[in-house]
Amino acid sequence: RMPESNVRQATFPAGAQVMPNTCGIAPGFRVWIEGGMLAALPGPPLEMQAMLEDELVPWLRRTCGTVAAVETASFYLSGLAESAFADQVGPWMDRGVNPLLGVTSHVGVLRATLIARGAHGEAARALLDERAAAFRERFAEHLFSERDARPARAIAELAAERGVTLATAGSCTGGLIARLLTDVPGISAIYREGWVTYSNESKVARLGVPAELIERHGAVSPEVAGAMAAGAARASGARLTLST
Repeated sequence: RMPESNVRQATFPAGAQVMPNTCGIAPGFRVWIEGGMLAALPGPPLEMQAMLEDELVPWLRRTCGTVAAVETASFYLSGLAESAFADQVGPWMDRGVNPLLGVTSHVGVLRATLIARGAHGEAARALLDERAAAFRERFAEHLFSERDARPARAIAELAAERGVTLATAGSCTGGLIARLLTDVPGISAIYREGWVTYSNESKVARLGVPAELIERHGAVSPEVAGAMAAGAARASGARLTLST
């Protein structure tokens, strides 16, 4: 029997348009009230952000047109320190610049946001497009997405686009790579399987890592990680394997 708390989550105001949640089960909806529109988004940040960017903002643009005088774009980068990023952007982050560029950092990912203002939507969009093109060119080496802060989602989407199957092998991380990948909707189309070979014995028995390699280099070494990835590839038949 469904708990009463779940029943409440499945209840929406009369006339509400339910917005799909691609990252979880928290509800979201929009409803017209006295000539205005009220949007209710999930509380969990990842679910809120996905619903906002993938569903609500596109709907607003389709419904309200592009008359707004503010246009924004976000870029997600990895492998780049925030200080190094600031050095490379130069005057783009100066106060009063249009478009204005801001950056935040979280768990090794930089989120850069461009905000362009114009007399009307087309003018703001033109400013944004010009700077966005320059931004993509300057940070091509580090840019992995323009809509999601999760590197795992970028990896999964690129692999699916190219028909590349995935498998993982972890040790000290306790299966973290597999967990991050399987958080991505639709990953089952390309993700085959994973191993948590925590002990040296399991590395040898499950992934075929030579025992002498572990003795020579130690379990936590590039050589053993490489052998784990190779063993996962043999066992799974996946085109791409990731190991830690």
